[in-house]
Amino acid sequence: MLIFACQKLFFVVSKRFNGFLRLLMFCLSATEGEACADGITVASGTSQSVNASELGDVSNTFLNVTNLDPATEGSYSVAM
Repeated sequence: MLIFACQKLFFVVSKRFNGFLRLLMFCLSATEGEACADGITVASGTSQSVNASELGDVSNTFLNVTNLDPATEGSYSVAM
């Protein structure tokens, strides 16, 4: 997903799957599909509003998402 001069983002992570907590990490990256090494972590069943600068270098053009438990599925939505 490309970021176009966006200052504020709102994340919603899906509900728990089979009662287990899921964590997704969101970050800005220069490379599409690169796993996040740092950024913000959002737990399942929650939402969070953040400034783009909290996700990393705002000159990076990609919003990447890493599932911190790749053995299970997670879903999310993002509003800018």
